[in-house]
Amino acid sequence: MAEYEAEPERLAVFVAEGPDAQLLGFLEVSLRPSANGCDGRPVGYLEGWFVIPSHRRSGVGRALVAAGEAWARGHGATWMASDAYRTNRASRAAHAHVGYEEWVELVHFRKRLGSSGRPRGRGTSPRRRAARSP
Repeated sequence: MAEYEAEPERLAVFVAEGPDAQLLGFLEVSLRPSANGCDGRPVGYLEGWFVIPSHRRSGVGRALVAAGEAWARGHGATWMASDAYRTNRASRAAHAHVGYEEWVELVHFRKRLGSSGRPRGRGTSPRRRAARSP
């Protein structure tokens, strides 16, 4: 979130309230420089989206997404993007319900770096060679 604190105009939060001021849901949307499958800059991105279970399938989520899309469009975005865990069927269905298409499944990798900055494990470390001219 530090990058958004430096540029608060790149992030917006929308909330939906019931008649008794009960919080029904929220949507957090940002502007990203790019996203998989989207041309143009910036790209609106659904960072977080939640509707309480008792109000799902009632139009609350659709209204929140529409507000986020309008905000992104007003900031120059021509595309919206989002993500969900592959196993989160409810989120995938909700995205499809408001017109989002699944684009690609992505696998994330990670590696903890040792404090020395040297690669862990066995074997030899690659050596840097000077470029040779032909």
